[in-house]
Amino acid sequence: MTSTETQSRAAAPDQKRQQPPAFFKDLDWPKFEAAALPLTTVYNPPQLVSSCKGLGARVSMCWNCLFTHRAPICAKPQIPCCCASIAQSRVQDLAHVKLSEPDEWFVKMLSVEHPNTPEFLKGIFWMEDNYAPEVLLTFQDMDWASGTQGYFNPKYSWTNDPTCIGTCCLCMHLNNSPSTAWPFTLSPNGKWININPQWIYRPDEGEKITRPDGSVVEMGRGDMIRVSFQNASDPTSGVNYQYLVRLVAFMENGKLVKTKAYDELRRRATMQDTIGGCCGGYYNCSPVGENYIHDAYEPLSDQQALLFPPPLEVMWPDAVSLEAVSF
Repeated sequence: MTSTETQSRAAAPDQKRQQPPAFFKDLDWPKFEAAALPLTTVYNPPQLVSSCKGLGARVSMCWNCLFTHRAPICAKPQIPCCCASIAQSRVQDLAHVKLSEPDEWFVKMLSVEHPNTPEFLKGIFWMEDNYAPEVLLTFQDMDWASGTQGYFNPKYSWTNDPTCIGTCCLCMHLNNSPSTAWPFTLSPNGKWININPQWIYRPDEGEKITRPDGSVVEMGRGDMIRVSFQNASDPTSGVNYQYLVRLVAFMENGKLVKTKAYDELRRRATMQDTIGGCCGGYYNCSPVGENYIHDAYEPLSDQQALLFPPPLEVMWPDAVSLEAVSF
């Protein structure tokens, strides 16, 4: 790992940044947590559940198949279905990497670290069961004003599938800057993270997370739960999105360490495509079972695209310089 000298910076008090959600001013944290916890600790991602039956299920399945992590529509580099690859070729410094061959680029992804980063947010995290074409991210290159408040820029250290929708998401973030960075705030007890205005819950070690059938979700070191409520300030409004935020790799004594969660990530990235069915064989529309949406989104794209983090003074040019650190 190389030195991070001149990379350590902190948010300036007079900088023009987005503010945390307005509801923070009057949020009753004990009341919020009491209402949110029973919903959050039952893991049942709404985006992977469908009430469609019969023909409706097949239509729904094939529609979702167009947006899966391996969807080939407009993604393959053969004319005329190559708009995604053409768009990617125009992105300066865009890196193409493989989840199954991570060591070199994981280290590069972790080469920038803000000194105020909380220990539990250091490393590379996988958005398991994310419906969107986003797979891995880091929090340690954020602009941390303190250990409880910072700003997140999804332009860097945020991998996308090389699909049409993945390329759209990638390009959507290319113009992000410090002024558009997402406010990132920890709750007073450190158990909840708000990313304007969505939430991440941090279970305690040994805390039980269950599925609707009562089975226990295995949670590893550093694993968290992303959750969205219909009304972000009111958990009683109901959950409308949920996935696991898994720690898959981190640096320890200058060496890369991969976790058990990485093994599952790699399995999904290298599993074989289903033969036959719709979408060029990427998922078999028949038969449609109860878990057809999960089954379609379980295979990940081994290929990922991302922009590696530049030095912090480049990523956060309006921030105040701090004493340099090395690791």
